[in-house]
Amino acid sequence: MIRWFKQYFAISRNSFVHSLGDPFFLTLILVLLVSLALFASLPSFTFGGHLRLVRDQSLALIFAGGCIASSLGAVRILVEDIRRGAASVLLSRPVGAIGFILGKWTGLVSAVMVVHFTAVIAMLWVTRFMPSEHDILDTVTISFYVASIILAIAMMAVKHYLFGGCYVWQANVALLCCFLTTFLIANFIAPTGSGQSFGENVDWITAQGGFLLACGIIIFISTIIPLTILFDVPVFLIFCSSLFFLGLLGEYIITTGTSHVVTHNIAAIAIPNWQFFWISDRLAENIGIGWGYWMFCIIHTILWTFLSLSIAVLIFNKREVTD
Repeated sequence: MIRWFKQYFAISRNSFVHSLGDPFFLTLILVLLVSLALFASLPSFTFGGHLRLVRDQSLALIFAGGCIASSLGAVRILVEDIRRGAASVLLSRPVGAIGFILGKWTGLVSAVMVVHFTAVIAMLWVTRFMPSEHDILDTVTISFYVASIILAIAMMAVKHYLFGGCYVWQANVALLCCFLTTFLIANFIAPTGSGQSFGENVDWITAQGGFLLACGIIIFISTIIPLTILFDVPVFLIFCSSLFFLGLLGEYIITTGTSHVVTHNIAAIAIPNWQFFWISDRLAENIGIGWGYWMFCIIHTILWTFLSLSIAVLIFNKREVTD
């Protein structure tokens, strides 16, 4: 058992570093951070609904970015490994299919969550760019926002120049840590530059939408894991795109396409539904969600993940036998 856990953590760490070390992940994080700041900074005719517009745009961009990162990360650590025979070499050692699939899934989820939670922190940050009692941008907060990006990139560049190592994945992790630290410090500083109580002008309830979207991204990752074993890169990416759009229409398909109670329940379990994790309307009313909904989402995510990974292990074992 101890040997299995060592193998599992080794595969997880390797998958995390390998996927997060893709330059695309660093580019994606920077694009998300710049885009989120741009959404909050641009003037708009929203008649008092600027916060809701920024929140909706940010949540949509974060979820789309998480799904893109998941798809390309799965290509890098699973599809290419299986097609090149690296998976077979790994399994020639005493490594089982369960440890292999679970380790790859854990590494990919961890890498995507670095991107996701960096963007969620940025989303919380931009909610105070234009406080309701001001008509101008909060330049102090924007300065901290931009400085944290530059600081993280510069620190890792100096570290890479002096000590070497892999720059990309360490820069991604540094962005998350630096963003979180600077965000906490900036919450003690008012738009005028003076001190304030922690967290004023930050729409903290928006964080609930970000955490729920993390559950949706985990379901997306779990669903595409079996597809990585079956298909090559072009077909796999087509299926990922189809899964993303199917999830957007999942609520409509479930509610209008099924009338019988049993059929409705089966469809709710079999069809991914991203609208289930989209609570923007509730956030607009500042009511959030209760613990019951949280527990239901978490249990739903765990069960869906368990089922998807079980299917992936069965397909992988059969593929190894037939190949």
